[in-house]
Amino acid sequence: MKRRTSLLIAGAAAVGMTAFTATSSTAAPVQGFNIKNVAAKKCLKFNGFDKRVTAVKCRTSDPKQNWAPNPGEQIISAASSSTWGPCLTTHKPTGGYVYAKACNADGRKWSLSWSVGSFHDGDKTIYGNPVARCFLKVTAKGNVVCTPGHRTTRKWWVADYN
Repeated sequence: MKRRTSLLIAGAAAVGMTAFTATSSTAAPVQGFNIKNVAAKKCLKFNGFDKRVTAVKCRTSDPKQNWAPNPGEQIISAASSSTWGPCLTTHKPTGGYVYAKACNADGRKWSLSWSVGSFHDGDKTIYGNPVARCFLKVTAKGNVVCTPGHRTTRKWWVADYN
């Protein structure tokens, strides 16, 4: 009887692992949009985990330029996993350069929370990070940063689904 129970448990575990593998490999990708700066006419691009996000010529077909809202006020790269990210993030408490970090990055150092007025196609809005007290912007040199205040056209963005 003990041997049958062990075989039953081992068999159930094998079936469970097979089902888990099939589910994760067939999961649908996150549907995304480009985050386009109104003044610079450039879009945010994911360049790898723990690397700076850059502003580049917009290409809606480039998965590294596609982003999507994620639960918890996060913005996630549509090119990766909805669990691990990468998520758009900036330093606490003052902002600075914007990075792509794991969505579970150290909350003592990084702020992954963004307040966005609209994700509707073409709606002009700002991306604010309430924890870091800053707003997303593209500098004149093309760097993506989060800085205080929002009285500049370089801090206006649109979601582009085209």
